[in-house]
Amino acid sequence: MSRAGPTLDATRTDSGAPSSDPGATRASPSLVLVHHPDPRHIGARVTLAPGQSLTLGRRGDALGPGVLDDDRLSRRQCTLTGQGEQLLLRDLGSRNGTTCNGLRVEQTRLASGDVLGAGRLLWVVEQADPPAIPPEGPLIGLSLARARLLERLQRIAPLGANVLITGETGVGKELAARALHDLSGRGGPFVAVNCGAVDDGVANSELLGHARGAFTGAAAERTGLIPQAHGGTLFLDEIGEASPALMTRLLRVLEDGEVRPVGANRARTVDVRFVAATHRDLEGAIADGSFRADLFARLAQWQVPIPPLRARRADILPIARHLAARAAGQPVGLHHRLARWLLLGRWPLNVRGLDAAMRELVLLSDGVDVGLPDAPSAALEAARGSPRPADPAPDARPDAATLRAALTAANGNVKACAAHLGIGRTTLYRWLREHGIDPRSARGAGDNRAD
Repeated sequence: MSRAGPTLDATRTDSGAPSSDPGATRASPSLVLVHHPDPRHIGARVTLAPGQSLTLGRRGDALGPGVLDDDRLSRRQCTLTGQGEQLLLRDLGSRNGTTCNGLRVEQTRLASGDVLGAGRLLWVVEQADPPAIPPEGPLIGLSLARARLLERLQRIAPLGANVLITGETGVGKELAARALHDLSGRGGPFVAVNCGAVDDGVANSELLGHARGAFTGAAAERTGLIPQAHGGTLFLDEIGEASPALMTRLLRVLEDGEVRPVGANRARTVDVRFVAATHRDLEGAIADGSFRADLFARLAQWQVPIPPLRARRADILPIARHLAARAAGQPVGLHHRLARWLLLGRWPLNVRGLDAAMRELVLLSDGVDVGLPDAPSAALEAARGSPRPADPAPDARPDAATLRAALTAANGNVKACAAHLGIGRTTLYRWLREHGIDPRSARGAGDNRAD
């Protein structure tokens, strides 16, 4: 993963004196640098207290030596001013423009999750500063959510209690479970079982094991998955898909701390920590009778929710670089256009979808720098999902040239243009009125553009 760059504590008042409010930094928005031509600067972070302003420009030192060394930046690119939980962004007439969520703007307010683009640099806005978590670790990313998750895992790991990890498909629940095991200090192994794939007919043998000759075909003794995890961790993946019979077997082991292999004369005590994971609403499943409340109580002594990738946008590019390097067999760079495309995706399958996309993109690249095809495949677009749906702030002011170009590309189709820009049609109509642009004027214009 990318190494985190320097952190700049910019919590100062207009007078230049340090803020005396110890909560000011926590309540103020931060900018996290997630893409830079020089990977050494990725991870640089700046926090702006209310009323504090910051000017970004080519070869400036506002963010530290070398961070703003980008020839695509203007000498005075834009200013950012802290306004409570938001940042007021003003473009200073820059040559290449400043963007919010991929849209060129003159002025707007940035909120948590927004993507700021200037030159070849991309930042993600987050609320507050993260806990003091090392940039390297079992989970990859730069987001506040990643830092808080690691902090929670570090606190829970040595306690020995059972844990339920929740989150959408593909968010990395097994990675979190493995991190929990690695941080626990338990000397035994990490053993994983997909509960949805355990057939009731062989569940006892799979989980508990069997003695030699216990049934036809049992030519040798077999150690079950639960005894295999003795001294370590048993990961119950997709626990929400467990059958009623499997739930009963698991509950008995959780209550007694013993297993009795099929055909064995005696039970044996096991020391196993159970970590379960699901994308289902188990409390809702309890209400409708499809999941046992007593099993939930045993497994969910601690709960660890993992937010979706779209809610921890600062993690997308570090994870993408890691996945691309794994697919390529060597470290690779991401083109600026691709980095922005990745950042603005919804990623409905989360890291799983991002992994599929990066493997395809690496295959299409030259092996050194990964770029975005002029016409991404249907599979790539499906993995990425639609751009983030939230409209820019009400006072956003995109350039008229940006709107005309987008309309021309959509052949005057307002619905298609709005989808391309990642905004609602109501917002697009308002902006068109403000700039005096008639969408009908763009119809047919796309057919006359030079190649």
